[in-house]
Amino acid sequence: MADRVLPGDFGHLQPLADVWALPTERERHLRRLAGTIEELDAVYGALLPEIEAILTYLNRFELDALTDEQNNLLLLSLSLAEIAPAVQIFREPGNPDGFDTARFIASQ
Repeated sequence: MADRVLPGDFGHLQPLADVWALPTERERHLRRLAGTIEELDAVYGALLPEIEAILTYLNRFELDALTDEQNNLLLLSLSLAEIAPAVQIFREPGNPDGFDTARFIASQ
């Protein structure tokens, strides 16, 4: 999707951005819940080795002055934070032993 284009150095992550660079925490959370653990593992495995470079790049800019491409990269990095508990702790998209996360509504 053209509206989720990433900065040039991160173009190889474009297929992930098309699916995961979502503008709200709720959208990212619902996307996580809709995925399989295999999909989340793949996204996690692709983003984790890139996160240091992503954050180093983004830290060069003021948050309120990000271009659309830079903001898409930020949103993609937030998806890593969203899926990490599912991959590292739960080993499934939801939280098997806790509050039904589908009922959680993040503030916008």
